Amino acid sequence: MAAPAAPVIHAMPTGGGQIRVRWHAVDDATDYNVYYGDTAAPTGLEAEISDAEAESDGSFIWFSDVDAGMVFVRVTALNVLAEESDYSN
Repeated sequence: MAAPAAPVIHAMPTGGGQIRVRWHAVDDATDYNVYYGDTAAPTGLEAEISDAEAESDGSFIWFSDVDAGMVFVRVTALNVLAEESDYSN
C-alpha cells in the first residue's frame, strides 16, 4: 500500500485572531496531521485529526490558536498503515 496523496489546503484568517484551515478528504486517508509554526516549513505536530471528524460535506476544518500572528500551516494524510503523505501546499 502506498501513502495517500497530499491534501490541498485553504487557509484564511477568521478576523478573530485565528487561522482557519480547510481541506477535503483524501482517498485512502484515515487520519490527518496538522503542522503549525512560524517558519515556512513547520514540523511541529499541532493536531491529529481522524476521518470521524469530517464535516457533513466531507471536508475538515482546523483553527489555530487565538492571536496566532504570522504562522505557517501544512497538513499530511495518513493511511491505515500510518504511511504519511507528502506535505500539503
